[in-house]
Amino acid sequence: MFVWAIVCEYNPFHNGHQYQIKKIRECGATHIVAIMSGNFTQRGIPSIISKHTKAEIALKNGCDLIIELPTPYCVANAEKFAYGAIFLADALNCIDFLSFGCENDNINDLQKLADISNSSDVISLAKEYLKNGISFSSARCNAIETLFGKHFSKLISKPNNILAIEYIKNLKLLNSTIKPIPILRNGCQHNGNLIYENFASSSILRNMILKNNKDIKKFIPEKAYQILSKEFDNGFAPANIFNCERAILSKLRCMSQNDFLQILDVSEGLENKIYKSVQNSVSLNEIYSKIKSKRYTLLRIQRIILSAFLGITKDFFNYSPPYLKILGFNDRGKDILKIAKNKSTLPIVTNNSDIKKLNNNSSAIKFLEIENHSYNLYNLMLPNIKPCGSELTNQIIKI
Repeated sequence: MFVWAIVCEYNPFHNGHQYQIKKIRECGATHIVAIMSGNFTQRGIPSIISKHTKAEIALKNGCDLIIELPTPYCVANAEKFAYGAIFLADALNCIDFLSFGCENDNINDLQKLADISNSSDVISLAKEYLKNGISFSSARCNAIETLFGKHFSKLISKPNNILAIEYIKNLKLLNSTIKPIPILRNGCQHNGNLIYENFASSSILRNMILKNNKDIKKFIPEKAYQILSKEFDNGFAPANIFNCERAILSKLRCMSQNDFLQILDVSEGLENKIYKSVQNSVSLNEIYSKIKSKRYTLLRIQRIILSAFLGITKDFFNYSPPYLKILGFNDRGKDILKIAKNKSTLPIVTNNSDIKKLNNNSSAIKFLEIENHSYNLYNLMLPNIKPCGSELTNQIIKI
């Protein structure tokens, strides 16, 4: 039994994801665990389809067990996102390998880059570059180029390599026995404006979906497309943050500078800029454009605004994820759960009765409350609004 893990968003699940699963199986994986973002993603936007629907698609396309990454970590920066995912994978205590798609599959390069990117010399020099008003990622990239050359600075400029490096850093931080295995992305680059044969990036596919472009069918596995189409027909997808624009503006207008300061990645006076932009804007896009700069990227701003709306503050990151929330499994997933039941270092949550057992765990209750609250707000972003309570009433997916 060889258990592999994937960290994913599946927003939406496409042929590139299926390719990764196929490569993992070819490498000898007998069981595959997906540590998956829920209803919101790292781009600061809602998932096109709900987490339970994503879990069903993943299970019908090669994954065996779906574990939810808690929402605060889903909408956090790469460092926090990776920490939350790796903490859960390690806590399951039966995963042998972690697979991730990236723009470079040389594990030696990635491991060295993980070490040097965290070195005191790079951090110190990056702080100097930050004084030029550029983003942290650009400052770190410049520092690495100055100290270690263009090869490594080019590697760390790629989005999937950045996440790969954070995964490796956190595996070392947790002294995990999980072995990282990079898989070269096939065809399209993450967030790129490229279409290659029957591969397209997630961002391209989201835009196609929002424009009701039927050409997406050739870029998505048939079983995934069937489920997507059903959700579209029922008005349960695609979720769109702009369906909730006035509600978000209302929440933001009621927040003070100090309220914004409590959000992750808000510091150095950014709270004042956000407050002023909110007070003088009439749309989300206007807010984004007024805050965005060389120092503060659009994705960072989108994460901050979404976190403010959902009520996700910095204090959530004083805690590691407090439980393993299971969204779905098949027969092979049952095999994993049987082992994890005796080996896991975190409680495993599969239904509401498991949730009740966590009543004495204050951090677990805090996370459960934000999941319930976030799901209720997510339901406002659907074409056909759903009532509250989905977090507590939706059943685990069993294939």
